[in-house]
Amino acid sequence: MVSRAIEFLTTKSQTAEGAYNPQAGPAVTALVTGALLKHGRSPADPQIAIKLMWNYDNKPLVTDDVDLVRRAVREGWLGHVYSIHASMCTGLGGEKRASIAWHPGGIMFELGGHLIDMVHLLLGPPAKVTPFLRHDSPAGDGLADNTLAILEYDGAMAVIETAAMEINAFATRRFKVCGTGGTLILEPLEPPAARLCLSQAAGGFKAGWQAVPLEDLPRHVRDFDDLARCIRGEARFAYSTQHDLSVQKTLLQVSIPGSVV
Repeated sequence: MVSRAIEFLTTKSQTAEGAYNPQAGPAVTALVTGALLKHGRSPADPQIAIKLMWNYDNKPLVTDDVDLVRRAVREGWLGHVYSIHASMCTGLGGEKRASIAWHPGGIMFELGGHLIDMVHLLLGPPAKVTPFLRHDSPAGDGLADNTLAILEYDGAMAVIETAAMEINAFATRRFKVCGTGGTLILEPLEPPAARLCLSQAAGGFKAGWQAVPLEDLPRHVRDFDDLARCIRGEARFAYSTQHDLSVQKTLLQVSIPGSVV
């Protein structure tokens, strides 16, 4: 029975892009992909790889803001990174709330992958994950709409925050990285804006607080440009299927308390 289900899921029930229910976002595809991996399928399997790479929600944005953060951490501008605080909230109406209320992770499962992906790029997979999945709005749908996850590392912690009832939430979405030598804050994420504080000059930036100019490109423009270059053989994919698998594991851990993946 299991083998027949796997055959159906990998050959007949997905779109050409690898999604199972693109209208509902990445949640269904991530859940099914996790089950397939748990039953022995490899992330290198083309049918699995296309699912892992399907959607922006489960891939990092290839934009100047993320590039800036990666460079700051990689080149040591911030010293030892000990804290990341990331927030991506939204304000959902009844129909959208109902479409995601079926999953125990709720809004964390819907939006948390964005932020977890970025954290993984900087710190890798966490040693310990502790989720807090609450329903705090007056709505009677049971949606986990006020959620938090703490990812613990050797010498660092990352806090992931997502909520479903914030007013004008896009303006306060942020990604903050703190180190012993400086702090970098992306806020908002779209359109991107960055502030950098350094204890001493680094990377062409002066000591102290300063705004960092970032190019505001329409969403996905650089993603598709990068994909086209890889298809033409002009570049290699920047992120491995193993990275994607690691992100999906953490997303399931913060969305389903007590899950072992």
